[in-house]
Amino acid sequence: MWDYDGFIGKARLYFTRGAEHEHSDDDEFAIWHLLGFEFLLRAPLAKLHPSLLAATNDNDSLLAANGVTTSKDPKSVVSGVVIDRLARIVPEFAGAAVSDSLFLMSLRNAELHASNAAVSEVSNDVWLPKLVRVAKIICQFLAIEPEDVLDDAVVKLGETLLDEADKKVAHTVELKIQAARNFLQRLSQDEVDARVAAAKPTGMEIFTRQRTTASVKCPACERNVYAPKAYVRSAREHLDGDTVIRDDIYLIDELRCPVCGLELLGAPELVAAQVPQQVTEQEHESLDERYHVETDYDYDGPEYMDE
Repeated sequence: MWDYDGFIGKARLYFTRGAEHEHSDDDEFAIWHLLGFEFLLRAPLAKLHPSLLAATNDNDSLLAANGVTTSKDPKSVVSGVVIDRLARIVPEFAGAAVSDSLFLMSLRNAELHASNAAVSEVSNDVWLPKLVRVAKIICQFLAIEPEDVLDDAVVKLGETLLDEADKKVAHTVELKIQAARNFLQRLSQDEVDARVAAAKPTGMEIFTRQRTTASVKCPACERNVYAPKAYVRSAREHLDGDTVIRDDIYLIDELRCPVCGLELLGAPELVAAQVPQQVTEQEHESLDERYHVETDYDYDGPEYMDE
């Protein structure tokens, strides 16, 4: 039911059906690609292990994913869970890829379940670049080419539209940065100093910001800014003496500078401004903390001894 080759084959079939329609204004071109997109999203999880697609907290589905026959039909996780798990597994699946995938699946659901013709309301230059961008990330992880599943002409069209969209974002970000610099130049030194002082955390706020934000450099005024971070996944883990050192990866999706007023919202704007989206922080944990070792305790369980 959750076979990797089956998902790739089904995605390729639906994408092929979509490519048979006009790329300009044919709704079926979009609908078939949105349907195929979900199969492509599920392929990496199926390749790692089918149980990643089994419905959460459903024993029958989990057993079925491991080859055990059950009396009930297995159920799959919803697309939102698929996207969340991809973000934890696929290194490049973060930021724009997550938001693009959520947008595409919402558009698909609106088309299939709402009364309005959702696809007709969204032009190709909006949804197709998102689909191609995510498809390239997924295919890179699967060690296949995007053209192995998508039609060549569709990939080229998506890349062209993606390039145009990136240029628009880059231009918008350039204007934002220049406006922030101009604003800063109009301030007196005392006003700048006051803004810098107000932005510095004090007392308990220092600890809170360390846990919830990451320090990044503002591309306009080049001062360090506390940007909110969200935990994505943990990567490499190794033991140093009796301490476990783990790399935790966080995602930044916005920057608001309290000094120059620059606001970068969303992954595309951060990328255009060359602000790193992913931040890796090391966490240290002693073996005692991990395994809750207690030196003094009473054991009241069964006793075992040699006869």
